[in-house]
Amino acid sequence: MSQLKFLVVDETSFMRNEIRKTLGSHFAPCETFDAPDVKHAQVILNTQKIDVILSEGELPDMTGDAFLHWIREHNEFNKMPFIIVSSLGDREHVLTAIHSGVSEYITKPFTPDELINKTTSVLQKCGLIKKQQKAQNSLDILMGGGGGDKAKKVVKPTVVAAAGPFASRAAPPAKKPEAASGQAGSGSISPKTKIQLPIRFGELKSKCIIKESSLTKMVVTMLREDGIPPLFAEALFNVAPPENDKPVIIKGHVFNLKAAEENVNSAAFYVTITLSDNDPAKLEYLSKLISHK
Repeated sequence: MSQLKFLVVDETSFMRNEIRKTLGSHFAPCETFDAPDVKHAQVILNTQKIDVILSEGELPDMTGDAFLHWIREHNEFNKMPFIIVSSLGDREHVLTAIHSGVSEYITKPFTPDELINKTTSVLQKCGLIKKQQKAQNSLDILMGGGGGDKAKKVVKPTVVAAAGPFASRAAPPAKKPEAASGQAGSGSISPKTKIQLPIRFGELKSKCIIKESSLTKMVVTMLREDGIPPLFAEALFNVAPPENDKPVIIKGHVFNLKAAEENVNSAAFYVTITLSDNDPAKLEYLSKLISHK
């Protein structure tokens, strides 16, 4: 099989270099090309036989969706895998991309493992690389996400909190969440003690355990017996400020589901929720919440 050729389209050189470096180190030997906008990307597409495009959602001369639409309208490119890598992770943008024929959607910020896993999944579906012999867990297969043998750096595959956000030890058997309080760190956090948070997904309610939290995304552990929320479902949760103010209702949407164990009988799973509430007061409170000790 010939070397894979990737085209990375992003306005910022730093992001282009990071994506190229990650792809190059994992899929070597391969070739990676980059462009700061659609105009330069079109030149590369007309001179190179590109296998996969990874494009930012908002480019200087065109949106990622418009670029995707242009690709799908041209016969020489319309079967080409197209991955959007964007900071716009709300339900509306994701659904628009799906309707336009996107192959995968990655929300910034992301981990190198997330980029590799989702790109690998796309390459496998298109037959550009062979599928791994080891089957992914059932929820990964159901949602079309990358599982792999490596644990994500940010989303640690364990119900009981590990020591730090980059722990990669194997996950112990899932246990029933218990209520607890207290958090540590700032930015994207991984509590050393269990933080219980009631969340409503439509008619479904569950007392989840916070695993990771930032201003744009939250990862929680949920028991399978409570039910499984649908992808893109609205998530609503109340949080009580440390100062004992009135509860704050924060909104988000289900963006990813992953089994806690590589086992079809896994008792728990992880839910990634993108936070879509842009209320400045709520974001300010959320900032205090994730940095509260």
